[in-house]
Amino acid sequence: MAHHPASGDSVELAGLLCSRMAHDLVGPSGAVANGLELLREETDPDGIQEIAAMLEKSAATLNARLQFYRLAFGMATGLGEELEGRLLERSLAQLLAHMRVALSWTIARPLIAKQEAKILLNLALVVAECLVRGGDLTIDEDHDRFAITGEGERIIVPEDIESLLQAPDAPVAPSPRNAPVLLALDAARARGRVVMLEELRPSGAYPPQEGGRGCLRLVIAPPHAA
Repeated sequence: MAHHPASGDSVELAGLLCSRMAHDLVGPSGAVANGLELLREETDPDGIQEIAAMLEKSAATLNARLQFYRLAFGMATGLGEELEGRLLERSLAQLLAHMRVALSWTIARPLIAKQEAKILLNLALVVAECLVRGGDLTIDEDHDRFAITGEGERIIVPEDIESLLQAPDAPVAPSPRNAPVLLALDAARARGRVVMLEELRPSGAYPPQEGGRGCLRLVIAPPHAA
């Protein structure tokens, strides 16, 4: 794939997304396999209960990621050309809960076009991953503009991702890490939208222990609003 998202090879982008999924799923799936192996050997009731709790947590993480990736990366076959907002909200909230990020979804419309949903979910994932110590993520809509705002004690935005968010045509080497950004930018182009990095405040005006919080805010808008 060229270092230019607009001219990217969709087959290679699909490969990067598959690599990303495999990386994110191998942890919880491996934990389930290890837990089952331990369960076969454990005889103490307390030990069995502890392993069962670990299995439940790992299975929940695995399920949350699979459900989210189906909507964010896949075609969500069988769900129609528009997706229910509450389905997107629920899937995203379940994923973020395992990242110690609380979601506030204030989009009122009941149905969202698939491409629009792809933009929202992938950028929400990107913002949430920058909240390295957890925090809050808000998705709202004002007329024809969507905004995704992440706030937390500490925010770290990888250099390649920041470059793409500031300039979609930036010469950044595609990777599994930034593949969700590339997918969101491609979907935005298809919808005639632009993605803007509206605010990046790595830390608050005063220390986190005194209530200071960083902020990362992305806006998805029509071209005339850029």
